Amino acid sequence: MKKHRAGNKQNKRENERKSGNKATAQNSNQKHRTRKRVTRVNMRLMLVMVLGSTALAVMVHFVRAFQMDRHAETLLARARTNQNDGEFSKAIGHLSRFLEIRPLDVDALAMFGDARRSDGQFAPSMESGLPDVRQGPQARA
Repeated sequence: MKKHRAGNKQNKRENERKSGNKATAQNSNQKHRTRKRVTRVNMRLMLVMVLGSTALAVMVHFVRAFQMDRHAETLLARARTNQNDGEFSKAIGHLSRFLEIRPLDVDALAMFGDARRSDGQFAPSMESGLPDVRQGPQARA
């Protein structure tokens, strides 16, 4: 049925052209040309995109936090192993990276001091810029 209507419009234009009624033919062509296209925002797509982006950002945040925690635990375990094996310079390296992630871990700070003392670096350990655990938590805030 749509083809029939479209065919009727074409036939009507052709008949107007043939009959010499140019004004009507021009008017129908102008109407067809000047029709503006209305742009609409697909709100459903916009909502899905915003919610999807938000969910992705939240997921990335929690996955990163999980991975950082896992990485910190691995560094601490390697430091303990190295310290027990007497490889204090490797233990110091692992502990310094661990303390960058968790700077207020008191047990790790004590291990770090012990490793530096055992490696003969006790004086530099006091000046390393790490928080002083003797002052307590109120001094750090």
